[in-house]
Amino acid sequence: MRSPDRRGGQLWQGEDCWATVRWADLGPDERARLMEVDCAGKMVGPLALWLSERGAPMAARSWESVFERAGLRCRGLGLDIEASPHTLRHTFAVHLLTQLVRQQISAMHAGANDLRLGAYRR
Repeated sequence: MRSPDRRGGQLWQGEDCWATVRWADLGPDERARLMEVDCAGKMVGPLALWLSERGAPMAARSWESVFERAGLRCRGLGLDIEASPHTLRHTFAVHLLTQLVRQQISAMHAGANDLRLGAYRR
């Protein structure tokens, strides 16, 4: 993959042939195998957001065990902490919503003309 951006990038098809693809059009297994290359075609590294201890992209099914091992380490330190991928997503969503509400309230107090335009200010 070269020239990756937030929408996609150029996927190598072989023999100097590159095809533009969108991330949304690739399945999870395809995205996990993507590697970034520089202009000369040299491999830079994996494009996966989360990597294992070995530097390889993590499989989606391995997250539960990551959280289980973290919980065991916490309990070993005397901390009673339970977490899961679901609680992480939920906590992130709550904090994000809180920040967006605060921004909207601040815009109201500042006398913003059209509060519907707030989405474009973020």
